[in-house]
Amino acid sequence: MPVDTHGLNPDHVGKKMRVELTSGELLEIRVHELTVCAKPEPCCGITYILLSTNRSDEKREKGAAYWMAFGEIEKFKVFGRLNHMQPFSTHTGMVMPLDRVNVDTDQMVPKQFLKALTREGFGRILFYDWRYLPGEKPNPEFVLNFPRYKSASVLLTRANFGCGSSREHAPWGVKDYGFRVIIAPSYADIFYNNCFKNGILPATLAEEQIEELFQRTEKEEGYSLTVNLPNQTIADKHGLMFKFEIAPSRKEVLLKGFDDIGTSLQHVAAIDAYEKTHAATATMFDKVDVKYYTNGH
Repeated sequence: MPVDTHGLNPDHVGKKMRVELTSGELLEIRVHELTVCAKPEPCCGITYILLSTNRSDEKREKGAAYWMAFGEIEKFKVFGRLNHMQPFSTHTGMVMPLDRVNVDTDQMVPKQFLKALTREGFGRILFYDWRYLPGEKPNPEFVLNFPRYKSASVLLTRANFGCGSSREHAPWGVKDYGFRVIIAPSYADIFYNNCFKNGILPATLAEEQIEELFQRTEKEEGYSLTVNLPNQTIADKHGLMFKFEIAPSRKEVLLKGFDDIGTSLQHVAAIDAYEKTHAATATMFDKVDVKYYTNGH
C-alpha cells in the first residue's frame, strides 16, 4: 500500500525544512535518509525518515539524528520552504544590561569570523573580544558572563547600537545567542533593518525610560520584561509599562514571521500571472542588422 509522506521524497535528503507536528509544535529538521521497511505485513511499506532537529528532550540531544516512522498518517505537515524566522507576538524574558554607547558590529562579530557560510554558531562569538580572554577563557568582568544573566533573552543597551559596518552577521549573533528583543534609545539604520529580516524586535524607547530600566535591572536579580508587539508595550511585573513605536510594515513582518523572501511569496500568484502574460512577448535584445555593424571602425 502506498504510504502518504506528505510530499517528502528523496530530493529532500540533505536539506532543511520545517515540519508541524499534530500537536501544533513547529520544528526545523534536516533530512538525512529515507528508507522503506522491509519487514513482513503489517509493517511492509512504512516509510522511515532519519532526521535531526533543533530540539532536545529527555531522550535525545539537540542535533542528534534518529529514525522516525511515517506509518502514522498526518504525523507531519511538510512546508515547501524553511524560514529561519519565527512569528513574534509576545515575549517575556530576563533582561541583560549592556551599558555602552556606540556598540559597533565589529565588536559584536569580529571580522575574522565572517567567513562562515551559514548563520548558525554566531552566538558563541557574540561580543568575542569583550567576552573572552586569551585562549577563549570567559572574561569574568564582562556582563554576558555574569551568572545572573546566563539565560537572558532581552538585551538592554544604549544609543547608536549596531553602528559600524553593515555585516548581517551581527544580528545573526544576537539571534543565535538567544536574544529575541533589543531595547535601546537608537540604532544604526542598517543594523536596525537587518534585525527585522532575522526575527529580532529592536524596540526604541526614550533615554529616560532606558535609564529607568537599567536601574531596575541592576537592582533586581532575574529582572524580566514582557514585550507585547501587537499592543506595542514593554512591561514588568511591578506595574511599569512603556509604549514604543514601530512602523506598521515592520510590525507585520515580525507578527507573521516573514523575511524578504517570505514577504515576496505572499504575492506568488500575482508574480506567476505576470510572468505568464509577459514571458511570451518580452524582448531580450533587439536584432542587429549586420550590414551596419562596423566593429568600431
